[in-house]
Amino acid sequence: MAEDWTTKSFWLGNSGAYQENAPLTGDLNCDVVIIGGGYAGIATAYFLKKAEPSMSVAVLEAEVIGFGASGRNAGFAMTTFGLMMSLTKTFLARRNPPVAPLHGARG
Repeated sequence: MAEDWTTKSFWLGNSGAYQENAPLTGDLNCDVVIIGGGYAGIATAYFLKKAEPSMSVAVLEAEVIGFGASGRNAGFAMTTFGLMMSLTKTFLARRNPPVAPLHGARG
């Protein structure tokens, strides 16, 4: 019986039916192999295929795609680490004046 991944990933719990593939048991012949099916791995695979559709790309994941931090809403990609833009601008202005306006432009 397949494991119920919906309890281990927010995204899989809300995306509908998920059909996992069988584990890799032999050799794999492809142009690119990506280890890890989190944000970075899936984005890399997506953009490689978008840039070169004929490229053979495989994503290897020990658990299930989106299982780790990426599936638990912990894979944040933020420049401010939760601070308001005005605070980020203030903190960065003290340490690195040339880039502070770029980070605080919206604050």
